[in-house]
Amino acid sequence: MTNDYVVDSAIAQLRALADGATQELRALAEKMNELTEAAAKRSFSASSRNSRVTATVNGKSELLALRIATVDRRRPDTEQLSADLTAAIVAAREVAGRAVGERVRRVFEGDL
Repeated sequence: MTNDYVVDSAIAQLRALADGATQELRALAEKMNELTEAAAKRSFSASSRNSRVTATVNGKSELLALRIATVDRRRPDTEQLSADLTAAIVAAREVAGRAVGERVRRVFEGDL
């Protein structure tokens, strides 16, 4: 009889711990969803080194806009333009990633 009580008590404690962990995970998932929605509404911009291209992305790294400075159509330097496009998009995504990461860190600082 004593063994059954000990086993039942241990199982009840484990269930309570599991329920608590499940509730915490749900709360964390809800916070992450809120942060993701908020990040999607923000925009972040960066330019290539020569400032010929500026890219704007949202907090989910989705490309929202590109601004390309005037290009000489008679002799376009397509390789440089391609490099500038890539550099601007990568830089904008890095800016967004740092900002969103910092926001996530601040929100979860006390929880983790």
